[in-house]
Amino acid sequence: MLSRNAQLNGPVPNPYAAILRLERMLHRSMEVRERYQRLLYSRGQFTDLDFERCLTEDETAVLHNEWRNDVSEWMTRDTLQNYQDLVKKSSAGKPAERKKNNGSAPKKKHIRKRTT
Repeated sequence: MLSRNAQLNGPVPNPYAAILRLERMLHRSMEVRERYQRLLYSRGQFTDLDFERCLTEDETAVLHNEWRNDVSEWMTRDTLQNYQDLVKKSSAGKPAERKKNNGSAPKKKHIRKRTT
């Protein structure tokens, strides 16, 4: 029997293993769709809970972005921990930046357009 890692990521030793990986991937994608479609429906961004119908291009984009922004859903534990550490470091530096600008957001530099 193949290890879980070999089943999901490694080379495919036989056609049956490839079929299993494909089925797992399709099953997982349906779980993701159902979870995020329910969430978006509860927010009024989807009109129904029909998980069998084809999504429109806009619905697909909204659902994909919602899943993508939920990093804990798809990042490995190590990567997620590193990400969260970086977010904490980043947000820790923001109050100091605001003090320099008297509590306001950092000022953007004005870029002058060239005229010919």
